Amino acid sequence: MLDWKIRRFGFLVNEERPRWTLKKEEVYSEHRTPCEDALRPRKDTAPRGDGLPPPRTPTPERPAREEEDPPGLHAKMLSALGRTQRLLATASLRQGLRPLSVQPEKKKIHLVDEHANTVIGMEPSRLPAPIQRVTTALRAKFLGDKGMDPELKLLLDKSSAQLYYSCANQIPYLKLCESFGLPDYMSSWFKLTLMHVWMVLLRLHVSLDSKAYLRLQRGLLATMWTDVDKRLEIVGEELKQTMTSKSDMGNMHGLHLQTFMEYDEGFLSDDRKLAAAVWRCLYMQREFDPVHLNRVVAYLRSTVAYLDHLTVDEILTDGIKDWHQLERRTTVV
Repeated sequence: MLDWKIRRFGFLVNEERPRWTLKKEEVYSEHRTPCEDALRPRKDTAPRGDGLPPPRTPTPERPAREEEDPPGLHAKMLSALGRTQRLLATASLRQGLRPLSVQPEKKKIHLVDEHANTVIGMEPSRLPAPIQRVTTALRAKFLGDKGMDPELKLLLDKSSAQLYYSCANQIPYLKLCESFGLPDYMSSWFKLTLMHVWMVLLRLHVSLDSKAYLRLQRGLLATMWTDVDKRLEIVGEELKQTMTSKSDMGNMHGLHLQTFMEYDEGFLSDDRKLAAAVWRCLYMQREFDPVHLNRVVAYLRSTVAYLDHLTVDEILTDGIKDWHQLERRTTVV
């Protein structure tokens, strides 16, 4: 008959002496730690008649060496302590804790130009255009602002609405129409609003992180199109016409994209290309006064210079209360 049987606790026990009645020495030998092993008194350190500890007996696994002294208690404790510190550091990293000795890495600012170069360098997708637009919108909604501070998101959302209000309602509209030779139409207001929105985005383009800039841009443009739809509904009710048809909204969206691209190219070039961009986006007719065109070019350059004079904190928190222009300085050769 076997001496080992299965008991109710689910493990094998010995009938003569159960597992939980082991001697202290046996339990100690099976459940010892490095620190306890270092502090445990050696069995061969019993004092002899002459008061000296017995000599070490050589074993096949570890032969005795006369030229080396055995490690003392202090060395064993230091070794165990160092091993314990390494284990604690590893455990803290696994639990998501950061050791005090590790310095936090500085977060690198990913500018808009770097983001644009990354997008341009990507391989073109093979999906159809409608599916690409849907996937891009979903990715921007759920993954675009991942890791951004919630307070920063709230600040950008408020700033986008406030900046659009500054571009649409706080510009000297009638004075600009008179100075630029524009009629007082809904289309003139839309073109001037696009111009000021472009100048604001141009100023923040070089100062904000890519994620923050894209969130601000989406919020500002979404607010603009919501306001445009509402204004067109009011004008359509007064004229008893439908102003928000698909073709009309498509033309306005096309003018929005054309204005931003043309002004970007013209602003980075000389005044002649900027004047050509203004003529194509603001006047869109063959007959025009060159004096008015020159005023628009000077207004764009001087207003962008004034916005560059403001700090990003002032623009995001206070908006643009007054649209000033910086005068050109005369150079002395």
